[in-house]
Amino acid sequence: MQQKSLLALYTKYKLYIYPVLIVLACLILTFTVILSQVTKFLTNSKTESELVNKLKNMEVKADELEQLSNRDLSKDVNVALFAYPSEKDYGQVIGLVQRITAQSGFNISNFQFNDISEAAQFGSAYGIKLEVLGAKDRLSELIEKLEAPPRLLKVRTLGINSGADNTIVTAVISLHAYYSDLSKNAKVLPDQPLSKLSDTDEGVLRELSRYDVLSGSSNLYKPHGKVNPFE
Repeated sequence: MQQKSLLALYTKYKLYIYPVLIVLACLILTFTVILSQVTKFLTNSKTESELVNKLKNMEVKADELEQLSNRDLSKDVNVALFAYPSEKDYGQVIGLVQRITAQSGFNISNFQFNDISEAAQFGSAYGIKLEVLGAKDRLSELIEKLEAPPRLLKVRTLGINSGADNTIVTAVISLHAYYSDLSKNAKVLPDQPLSKLSDTDEGVLRELSRYDVLSGSSNLYKPHGKVNPFE
């Protein structure tokens, strides 16, 4: 009896059963095969578009780099790294401080490097303790030259002991010499547009380059010797 009922039901609705089964099969096929293929196609298209944009940016950057002067670029890099080096430049600072104190008419009686525990004002820093002997009326000139460009130095403390005639003084000067680790700060992304210097940056470079000319030394910005001569 049950089989006859099922057969009668099938005979009555057989015209609807096949279309429904076909529709279900198409839906399953769409979600399992076609949809995944469409998703993959869209992903590949997006990846291709990103690669094309990266290649275009790299082509533009290559054209811009070809227009740069290697000589001027190297000079700007050397000037910038002298003023704000990427590591502790003990040798450079020794030569610079000796030249400044001599120009100001002072003699160095003690020169020490030391580590600093306080937070640096500009990036990282190491300390310098300088003891000099010279004319009292030229001490302010010495302080101004120590803090003047090109090297980023900052006077932190100053102690003065006057002689018997009050014209000769012994000054103990504490300095901070600033530097910055480029490996932590610089991020080079080849597919990104080339970063350009702002007008302010170019003005700073021009100002720093002026000191190179006034110094009369062609190798002022060239590193030499050990980084730390006391090691």
